[in-house]
Amino acid sequence: MGQRTEILLQVIFIGFTTCLLALLVIKFYPEAFFARQKAIAIEQNEKVLKETQSLLAENDPPTSIDIDSLDIHLVVAPGVITNNVWTLYDDKVSWLSTSQTPGNGNIIIYGHKRKGIFGNLHNIAVNDEVKVKTNKATYLYTVISKETILPSDTEAILSDKNILTLYTCDGPLDQTRLLVKARFEQKE
Repeated sequence: MGQRTEILLQVIFIGFTTCLLALLVIKFYPEAFFARQKAIAIEQNEKVLKETQSLLAENDPPTSIDIDSLDIHLVVAPGVITNNVWTLYDDKVSWLSTSQTPGNGNIIIYGHKRKGIFGNLHNIAVNDEVKVKTNKATYLYTVISKETILPSDTEAILSDKNILTLYTCDGPLDQTRLLVKARFEQKE
């Protein structure tokens, strides 16, 4: 074997060993490996939220949501999606600030599937009423559909209609998503 062949084999061995070690670190310590990327995404989310707060005040964003049939009464705060990280709160739901405002198109509200948030959203039924409040008015919606989708099917939450879209985790180990759509009825 020539010297070049030996050097090439050493480089291949070192590269293979490095890749194997990196995969082991990712497998056994994923939090440490992804912590920096998650921190950057959270920082970017916070920056986007701060930049949009003045615009939100002009557009009358949602401030609360009430689903009496499920005893859900929650505060709504603005949220964004940056690098596939969704702004989520432990005590309220998020309004996707890149979606529309109530009465003006597709308003997307999402939250954790936890008790006290959207934990029992799967019990919602077609024709249930949902009220979304802003600082200026209350908007009444009627549920028209409920379906389970894959997390990768984010196109399903989009619409050009004047509807309310509710979105949360679903299924065993949160492997699917619950998607509820409600038709705009009236402004009170």
